[in-house]
Amino acid sequence: VVGGGFRLGRLLFQYIACATLATLAALAVLGAFPRIPFWLLAIGLANGAAVYCQWRAVEVHLAKFSLIGFWDNVLALTLGYLVLGETRFLNYWVGAGLIAISAATVGLVLRERRGQQDAAAAAKSRQFLGYVFGYTTVSGLTSFFQRHFALQGLNRAEWLFGWYASSLITVLLIVTWIRRSSGS
Repeated sequence: VVGGGFRLGRLLFQYIACATLATLAALAVLGAFPRIPFWLLAIGLANGAAVYCQWRAVEVHLAKFSLIGFWDNVLALTLGYLVLGETRFLNYWVGAGLIAISAATVGLVLRERRGQQDAAAAAKSRQFLGYVFGYTTVSGLTSFFQRHFALQGLNRAEWLFGWYASSLITVLLIVTWIRRSSGS
């Protein structure tokens, strides 16, 4: 269910459906195709790469990813506090949660490294952490930029159209690359 061509087909269908719905919403709200600013195109293209990293990390170890895959939210919150001045939303419980998440993640990584006996397990762990880092960094930054540009008045229909149209481009490239490299 989670592997091979079925997964690629679902991924492609998901982004085609989202891009189609976003296009229809943009046409309904704006009455025309919106222009996609370069920065939004770049964010959407990066989002497609983040999706690939997420799927690969889940493929390597679903349980571990479910424990540390939410770091994108931590990054987005931190940037919101530091750059957008949203510290007024920070309270004791949010701060305690961020500290607990950080401590648990560091403990998990240290425990994992200490328990590895062979080079293959160490390589798999590095690969997993690389995919998690790719996903959380890009996804956290895109979440932050979504908030940043919303505060600057970017229309939701424009955001959705730009986000999903450019993400679809990346997903199409990834699906094509995977299918060609696997010979299917």
